[in-house]
Amino acid sequence: MRWAAPACSRRRKKRCCSTASTAWASASPTERPWARPTKTSTHWSSGYTHGQRAQPVRWAYVLLAHAWPLVRDRQRLADARRRVAELPLGSGALAGSGFAVDRVLLKEALGLRSISANALDVTGDRDFVAEVLFAMALIGTHLSRLSAELITYASAEFGFVKLSDAFSDAFDTLGLVLPAVSGAIASLTPDAARMEAALDASLRATDLADFLVEAGVPFRDSHGLVGKLVRAAEQAGVALDRVPLAVAAAIHPALGAALSQLGTWETSIEGRATPGGSSRKSVADQIDELRKAFVPLLA
Repeated sequence: MRWAAPACSRRRKKRCCSTASTAWASASPTERPWARPTKTSTHWSSGYTHGQRAQPVRWAYVLLAHAWPLVRDRQRLADARRRVAELPLGSGALAGSGFAVDRVLLKEALGLRSISANALDVTGDRDFVAEVLFAMALIGTHLSRLSAELITYASAEFGFVKLSDAFSDAFDTLGLVLPAVSGAIASLTPDAARMEAALDASLRATDLADFLVEAGVPFRDSHGLVGKLVRAAEQAGVALDRVPLAVAAAIHPALGAALSQLGTWETSIEGRATPGGSSRKSVADQIDELRKAFVPLLA
């Protein structure tokens, strides 16, 4: 026998979505997702992939990479909140109620958005449970990823950031976790000098490959040529950008010219100026978009 999901369950799911999706609203301006990237857009850092240093980026860009998943989480919660706010009461066992139940009045009294369209559907429906649990599980995944990175960056081996002890306690509900995460991010202290010290010439490999492509070398060949240059640097015991031009030119004529074109870390990062990239303007544009994404929440 099918049974209608209690309206109180749906209200709890709706309330849970509402609490989580508005948790950022209580944050002070300095704790909002775009505040910290705005302050750290001049700090350089290594971008990591699979635990290995890959390319130079801005620290603000790293933080923004964790802000966007939370924007999507909020959108999912808002969507789930709209969809679960449906009244099942008055559906009876499966064919509708035999009593003259005013379902519209019940809906309004319980603060729900609409009444269910089909009694047979709603008495067997458990979508509202799965949707909300999925959205919250994904939030947990995103927060876990952020936490793992911060723990790594705060370790003695990295020393990129210092975390405040004020947010070191455990929290067992999403409504408490989200403000705590906001506070932890707002209060962390980045060490720009340690970040810059971790930058290594090997991070310029992608720049060299790009220069080769600009010189007419097929993209499929450029990375292999740079790989040979990296091995030559390792064998000589020198940094990638200190390989003699003659050695580079022996690998490929365009490699010597590419080495001579390497500029500063700033020029390397500024070269990634596509939308969504790590250049100063790209980061500033992302911060503006992030601020807009939270306008409905903060209004």
